[in-house]
Amino acid sequence: MQKIKDKNIFDDPSEATQFALGLKLFSEIKLKHRKNPMFDELNEVFPVFMKKLKSM
Repeated sequence: MQKIKDKNIFDDPSEATQFALGLKLFSEIKLKHRKNPMFDELNEVFPVFMKKLKSM
């Protein structure tokens, strides 16, 4: 969470915490169920999003 806060993506530090927690929870479920057709589109773009986030 601290890495997200340090990036200053959001004006409100509590939003950075919310974002980090939500992203962690969502990504764990997405990985666990990656073969579920519901995640087909996300499986293509999620790695791009994560690379962009990490490069900030």
